[in-house]
Amino acid sequence: MSMFERIIAFIKYHNAFAIGLSLIFVLSLSAMASEDVRKAVIGQEIITEIGIDDSAVLGVNLDHFNLNL
Repeated sequence: MSMFERIIAFIKYHNAFAIGLSLIFVLSLSAMASEDVRKAVIGQEIITEIGIDDSAVLGVNLDHFNLNL
């Protein structure tokens, strides 16, 4: 029996593998439930605001603007 077959047999027939895998899954999810840990591991959300600069339009003197077509 090769080493690969022994590993496959252990995964198939021993509950320790399923229990260990479940523990790793539950512990990693519970660690990510903490907001401080999640920010440290994943990072904070970056919010980018995109808008139009209206300062040029607001600074125009409309009294001297020619509106004739």
